[in-house]
This record gives sequence, structure tokens and C-alpha cells, in this order.
Amino acid sequence: MKQSPIFVLLFTLIFSFQLNAQSALDFYQSAGKKFDAYNFAGAITEYSAAIQLDPTYTNAYFNRGLAHLELENYSAALMDINQVINLTPNDIDVFAQRANIKKMMNDLNGAIADYSIVLDKKRDAAVFSDRGVAYLGLNKHEEAIQDFRESIALDPNTAITWSQMADVFFAKKDYQMAIQHYGAALDIDPKLVVALNNRGNAFKASKLFDDAISDYSTAIEITAISDLYANRSIAYSAKHLYSLAIEDSNYALKLDNRNPVAYFSLGAAQMEANDLDNALKSFNRTIELDHSYADAFAKRAELKYLKHDFQGAIQDQEKYVSTNNNDVAALDDLEKYKFALNGSQTKNESLAFHSVTQNPTSTGPTSTSASTPISITQTPTTYNIPTTSIDEMMASKGVDKNASLTAQQLYYNGTFAYDNKDYWTAINAFNDVLARDPKNYRARNLRGLCYLILKKYQLASRDFDDVAAVKPDFAEAYHNRANLKIKNNKVNQAIRDYTKAIELNPKAPNYFENRGRAYLRTLEFSKAKEDFDQAIILNPKNSDYDFLAGYACLKNYRYQLAANYFAIMVKKDPSTAVKYKEYIVQANAVVSN
Repeated sequence: MKQSPIFVLLFTLIFSFQLNAQSALDFYQSAGKKFDAYNFAGAITEYSAAIQLDPTYTNAYFNRGLAHLELENYSAALMDINQVINLTPNDIDVFAQRANIKKMMNDLNGAIADYSIVLDKKRDAAVFSDRGVAYLGLNKHEEAIQDFRESIALDPNTAITWSQMADVFFAKKDYQMAIQHYGAALDIDPKLVVALNNRGNAFKASKLFDDAISDYSTAIEITAISDLYANRSIAYSAKHLYSLAIEDSNYALKLDNRNPVAYFSLGAAQMEANDLDNALKSFNRTIELDHSYADAFAKRAELKYLKHDFQGAIQDQEKYVSTNNNDVAALDDLEKYKFALNGSQTKNESLAFHSVTQNPTSTGPTSTSASTPISITQTPTTYNIPTTSIDEMMASKGVDKNASLTAQQLYYNGTFAYDNKDYWTAINAFNDVLARDPKNYRARNLRGLCYLILKKYQLASRDFDDVAAVKPDFAEAYHNRANLKIKNNKVNQAIRDYTKAIELNPKAPNYFENRGRAYLRTLEFSKAKEDFDQAIILNPKNSDYDFLAGYACLKNYRYQLAANYFAIMVKKDPSTAVKYKEYIVQANAVVSN
């Protein structure tokens, strides 16, 4: 029997629809298996395939958002959750999920707005608690307390909610109420480490040092975290137990050698033990790692005062007071330092009449912190500049001499010298290139690299700035300038340049690696991990990127994810099992517990 063309067409369309629907489901189920195996990147790929076949597949969008969230790709997660809301605007729970993502992105007002949408429809203990955390982040303490009370009224047996409300009282410096609420949390869950640590901090702020030490020690028995040892060290110092304090600080640094709290506690112990020079180094390191660590500025100010660096003491104390302007004792100390400075200037005024080299405004040596490096003009380094000409060098390499070299030939000569690490000869060649062709940005960029290697940072900076001006779309110039800024400890400026380089060339894994390393220095571990993930995508064979991603997770207390990265790293390069043994052990120890 002959079928009509219309019947065949309808049959084909129906069959095609069934095939696509089934294929979308297959991808969705495959994605779920990868998600459960912590292969979040693979899950994202599968969910995307399902969505491509069925653009209205709500669950695929939602779960892909969760996978992005696990990888801390917050912007991508937010886009997926927004799509879920567009498809199912009456699903209130999705607004709570979007609020959580916004909170992770530090859009606290946006998070509060979404939490409020949920709470207008239903009273939910977890949502009240989450909104309370957002209010606390905005220093809206009364609103936060009210939300935590609502949460506890609905669910009085959740320990973390009591601990979070205690955090609000701690922020208000109502330490007695904080201690009481941390205690309530620990009555429910005696092993809640965050409550033990924070109650220890409240005891310490109340000068109840024995109680603080007890809480820190209990927490350490549960999990050995760097901050716990650092905090206990500070409490030991307050009790004049300096050897124990230094021992704890050093162990904290063994667990995490970039922990500013550990360096601060070490500096405090060294200062109390009258080891002022090493204490200064520790406080410098603290501030280098965390420029907002107010207590470190106050302690360093006190130390500089003891070393008669009154100007330095004033500068540090002013930084502390700028964020603690209600601290009467700190204001008194600032006046004390200013009085000492005026007294030292008066005492030294007569010296100005007896020495033409005396600077009448000088107040003595000023300590330079680790976050403000000495410029190269203050500590000049001399170099043996080669006298070999470019032609002699090239002849020695077996290259014919050319009496009438073009700019392009000179450029090749310069790169030849650069590749052979003959940097001054390379600089001479690039000088000749730029004399003939001032807009040759590649020659200027390589000359800047030569200066950078030779630690002529000002000259390098000028070259990279000029390249960016002449060729604003040349990614390498921004990347090199960022590396220079890292050398000068200008980390935030470096991050901006790395970002520009990535915008211009998003296919360079080392750009993401270096920006990720910069984020580690600013303690932005989630951002660091995102960059290392991108480096892995661009160069999956490089096991160093897996280590860096795992290290970022470890620093962010995401131990399971850290362990996963380290396992992948070892699979790629078995020698890393020994090289990074302490980090692997640390991650796996927490996971196994």
C-alpha cells in the first residue's frame, strides 16, 4: 500500500521528536553520574548537550547550575538559575538558590531581596538563617539577630544557627552574649569547630585566656587547622608562655605558610620575648599577606615605637585607627607616638646647625614593610655590562656579519642574544631597532623583559607602559607588566593587568596560572581556583595546574575537592605524590575524618 507524503512527514517528525527527547534524557542521566563522581566539568558538558536538544529542560539547567557552583563558576551558575526562574517563575525554592549564589558573589543586597521573596511566601528556618548571614555581611546587626531568632524559633536544634547569631554579637563586641550563644551551639554539637574557635576568640577578647586555650585545644583535637594553632599561640603569648606560643605559630605556618594570622601570632610572641627584629619581619609578612589586618598595623606601630621609629609608628597607628576610630586606647597611643616624634625632632634640631648633610625633617630610620618594597634607586645593583658588540657576538655564534643591518635583522639579532641569555647585548640590539623603528612594539617588549630579568624594574616598567600605549591590543605587554608588578608586590594592580591580557588572549594557560597565583596572594581562593581550572582546560597535561587548583581548594577548606585534584595530579605525574605529599596527606586526612 502506498503511503501518502503527509503521513510519512508526520511519522518522521514524531520519530525525530521522540529520538531527541530520549537523547536529552540520556545526556541528563549521564551528567548525573558524572556529577555524583565529582566530575563536575564533565557533568556540565552533558547537561549542556541535554539543553541543546531540549532548551526547556528545567532540571538540566538547575543541575548544571549546581555543577558550576561546585566549580565556583558563580556567574555561569547564576545564568542557569535565572533561566530556571524564567521557565518556572512560581518555584519559590529556586529564588533561595539564586540568593545563595548572589551571596557567594558578594551581592548581599541582591541575596537579601531574593531571600525576602521566599520568606514572603513561606517561613523557612534555613532561609531566615541565610538572610541573617547576608545582613551580618552588611553590618546590619539588628536585622541579622532578628532573622536568626526567627530561624531558631522554627528549628531550635541547628547548631550552626546559634553559632551564626553568636557571630553577630561578636561583631558588636558583646562578647558575653557571643560566648553564651556559642555555648548553645556547642550544647547541640560539641564538635562544631567553628563555634569552638570563635568562642575561643570571644574568651580571648574578654581576656579569659585559659578558657580560650581550652576551646582552641578541643578544636585542634577534632581537626588540625592552621588558624586554630595561630589563635592558641596568641592566647599563650598573653599568658607569657612564649615558647609554647612560638611553637604553635611555627606549626600553624607548617600547615599553611601563607596564613597571616600565623605570622601575626608569631610576631606577637617574638615581640613579647623581646625579639624585636624578627617580630618586625613577622608583622611585615602578615601585612603583606593581608593589607586589611588592622591588629597587625597596631602591633607593628607599637614595635616601631619601641625601636624609636616614631614616624613609622604614627603611619601604622593611623591605618589602625582609620578602621577602629572608636578605640580610645588606640587614639591615645597615636597621640603618644606623635608626642615622641615631636620630642625627637626638638632634640635633634641643634644637630642641623652642625652638619650640612643633616635633613631637618628626618626623624630617623623608617622601617619598610614587606608590602612596600624598596625601589631599585634606593638599593642600586651594579651589573657587568658586556663590551662585546652585536656583530662580534653574532660572529662568535657562527652568523655572518652584515654591515647594513635593517631593523628587522637587528631584531633577529636581539632575539638571538635574548635566547642565549646575553641580555645586555640583546638590549643594545633592541636599542638599535628602536632608533630605526620607534613603533616596533615587539622589540620594546623584549627589551622590557631583559630589563625585568636584570632587575632594572623602572626601565622595564617604562618599556611595558610604552608597548601598551603603542599597541594596546598586545596581550603579552600586559602580562609582562603584571609580572613586574608582582615583583614589586603590587598584587592588585598585577591582577588588573593579567585580566587585560586574558581579555586579549584567552587561550594562554600561563596567563590564567599567573593571575591565579596572584589571587592566592590576595587570599581570593575561589577566584584562584577558577583560573587554575581554566589553565587545566587549556593545557590538561600540565599536572602543576591540578596541584594549584587543589591547593586553592585546600586553602578554602574544600578538602574533598582538593583531594580530587591531587588524585588527578598524581595520575598525570606519579612523582608529584612525593613532591606534594604533605598537601595530599592534609586533604585526605580531613576527608577521611
